[in-house]
Amino acid sequence: MWYCGTVVQAMVHTFIEWCEAHGINLSPEKNFTLSYDTTIPRQAGLSGSSAICCAALNCLLRHYNVHDDVCPIQQRPNIVLEAEKKLGITAGLQDRVIQAGHACSPNMIPLHLSGRIAY
Repeated sequence: MWYCGTVVQAMVHTFIEWCEAHGINLSPEKNFTLSYDTTIPRQAGLSGSSAICCAALNCLLRHYNVHDDVCPIQQRPNIVLEAEKKLGITAGLQDRVIQAGHACSPNMIPLHLSGRIAY
């Protein structure tokens, strides 16, 4: 387990490992600063860490021009989950799938629901 740092640092570390494993060379000349602000309370069970990791991953993918054909949306929840595991965060894929985007796309989840939502 990787205990030092924040969820953003864990995500950066995991992203670098993922790129190395997939033969993606990251340009060392492309420096970046990655920061966030959130109103989600810590340890409230609201998936704040996974939301931050997903946002960080999307920023890294865009910054390094890693496109959807190289890192499909379907793989991103697993990358985020791996980053959270490094920090000892117990989690499943459910929130990460939604946060990674396009979770309600027909090609992502072959499930059709009917009904209505009351507000």
